[in-house]
Amino acid sequence: RPQEIYGGPINTRRAVISAVVAFILSFIIYLLCSLLVLISIIPDSAMRAVTITVTLLTSYFAGFLTSKNVPVYGLLNGVVTGLIYFLITYIVSAIFLLKLSFNSELLVTLVTIIIGSAIGGIVGINKRASRYKRRRYRRR
Repeated sequence: RPQEIYGGPINTRRAVISAVVAFILSFIIYLLCSLLVLISIIPDSAMRAVTITVTLLTSYFAGFLTSKNVPVYGLLNGVVTGLIYFLITYIVSAIFLLKLSFNSELLVTLVTIIIGSAIGGIVGINKRASRYKRRRYRRR
């Protein structure tokens, strides 16, 4: 059983670190996008699409980062990383906005993060598997 060998199916420490790195990356990208809106390169009407795209890409990166070095359960590690990333994003936005709100936009954000990080987890674990296959075939 893999969880007995590796200490459990979820690498929580790696998931938290990956989620924090993804949050910092998304913050930097949002600052750059805000600057592009300020100098009128990106129209204001495109910001919702930019927000969803940045959220999807950074959550994918977080899931990939978590799963690229775990031996099993890439999807599960990616989803857990996505949930942690969502909680960090939600708590920080609640602190800055001084309110907690539950609406459809929050649900879209949650689903976007979960899908992105789950796909990143799957790709990350498969990247690891293909690396081992190449290494094994070179030895022959």
